[in-house]
Amino acid sequence: MKRGKHRNNTLAAKASRALGWNFVNTALSRLGTLGISIMLARLLGPHVFGAYAVALVALYAMQTFNELGMSLAIVRWEADPRDIIPTITTVSVAVSIVTYVGCFWIAPAYASAMGASSATGVVRVLALAILIDGFCNTPVGLLQRRFQQGKATIATQVGNWTGTGLTVALALSHYGAMSLAIGQVTGSLVVAIFLIAFAPESLRFGFDPAKARALLRFGLPLSGSALITFAVTSVDQIVVGHMLGPTSLAFFVLAFNLANWPYNMFLGPVRNVAPAVFSRLQHDQPAMRSAFLSAARILTAVSLPICLLIGGSATALVGFVYGARWLPAAGSGSRRAAVPCVR
Repeated sequence: MKRGKHRNNTLAAKASRALGWNFVNTALSRLGTLGISIMLARLLGPHVFGAYAVALVALYAMQTFNELGMSLAIVRWEADPRDIIPTITTVSVAVSIVTYVGCFWIAPAYASAMGASSATGVVRVLALAILIDGFCNTPVGLLQRRFQQGKATIATQVGNWTGTGLTVALALSHYGAMSLAIGQVTGSLVVAIFLIAFAPESLRFGFDPAKARALLRFGLPLSGSALITFAVTSVDQIVVGHMLGPTSLAFFVLAFNLANWPYNMFLGPVRNVAPAVFSRLQHDQPAMRSAFLSAARILTAVSLPICLLIGGSATALVGFVYGARWLPAAGSGSRRAAVPCVR
C-alpha cells in the first residue's frame, strides 16, 4: 500500500512540476510577446495581416495530420519507447515532406480561393514549418513522457524570441506579411534544434513494418480527432477568407486569438501534461476518473469567468489595445469568446 501511495505521490509531483513549467512557458509566450503583437498589428494593419492569416490557416490545416497522430504513442506506449522511436521519426519526417510538397503545389490555388493571390509566397514560406515539425515530434514526445517540460520551455522561449525579434526587424524594413512568415519559420527551426539537443534519446531513423501498423492503429483515430477539432475551430476561418477576403479574415483571426486566451493560458498547459499522467493511470480507472474530474472542475472555474469578461468588454478591449481600425474584430470576439472554454 505504501509503495503504491509513494508511486502516486511521485507521479503527482512530476505532473505538478510539468504543469508548472507548461504554465510558465505559456505565460511567458503570451504575456512576453503581447506588446510586440500589438505593435505588429498596429504597424502592419488588417490588410497585410490578412495575407499572413491566409497562410496561417493553411499551416494549421497541414499540421493537423502531418505525423498521423503517432508521436503521442511515445507518451502512451507501455513498453520501452526506444523500440518505436526510429519508426515514428521516419514516418513523421516522410509525411511532413509529402505534406509540404502538396502545400507548395496547391498554394497558388488556395491563396486565390481565399482572395489573396499575393499570399502564395507567404503560404509556401510558412509551410516550411511543417518540414521542421517532422523532426520535432519525437523529441517532444520523449520530453512529455519524462515530464521534462522545463527543457521544452527553454527551447520554446529561445525560439519564440528569436523569431519575434526577426519579425519585428523585417516588419520595420517593410517586408509586410512575409516578415511574419520568415520570423515564424526561423523560430520553429531554433525550437527544433534545441528540442533535438535536449531529447533524452538521439534522433534515429528506421522502419519496422509491424510496429508501423501498430502505431497507425493507435495514431489514425487521434489524427481523425485532430482533424475534427481543426474543422470545428478553423473551417469558419476558411469560409470567412473565401467569402469575405483577407481583410475580414484578419479581423476574424484577431477576434479568435483574443477569445482563445483562456484556452492558451490554462487548458493548453494541462493538455500537454494530461496524456502522460493518464497513461500512468490507465490501469487504475477510479484514479483516472478522479484526476479528470478534478482537472475539469478547476479549469471551468478559472476559465469561464475570463471568457465572459472578454466577451462583455470586446469593443473596449479591441479599441484600446489594437486601435480603432481593428474595431470590426470586436463583434466576432464577443461571439467567439465562449468557444475555447469547451474545446
